[in-house]
Amino acid sequence: MALISPVNMTAADAPSPYVASAIDYGEGMEPWEAFDGSTELWHNWKSTTSIYSEPVWLKIDLGSNKTAASYVIRAVTDYWDRAPRTWYLHGSTNDSDWTLLDSQADLAFSSGTPYRTMSTASPGAYRYYKLTCHTALYNGNEPYVGE
Repeated sequence: MALISPVNMTAADAPSPYVASAIDYGEGMEPWEAFDGSTELWHNWKSTTSIYSEPVWLKIDLGSNKTAASYVIRAVTDYWDRAPRTWYLHGSTNDSDWTLLDSQADLAFSSGTPYRTMSTASPGAYRYYKLTCHTALYNGNEPYVGE
């Protein structure tokens, strides 16, 4: 299956038709940076919301419906301990009604395992994909997601 997510984003809505968004982000760590193709430090998305207060989410609008049979979550270089530990991946055709595609619990990342390739339990064609993080490895707080 072909790659459906961008790996060359330069802004929240570039290149077209992709649009990356999130619940929030830290300065210089915007949602689109999770899709910019770089594994360099600080080329990532970081939420500033504590997971203790509410789940945090990162979303990509692909511009049209596409099927994802698998996806990759990458920890940020030198901050693998801030990677999501428990999360849900949802898909939507309208950005309102969401279908659960995958869930993971208590997965650990390390310098030797900086990324995870996961299969979706029930692939379908969706325009929007949303990763909702419920805990992070480090103190369960403010996850980082890299390319």
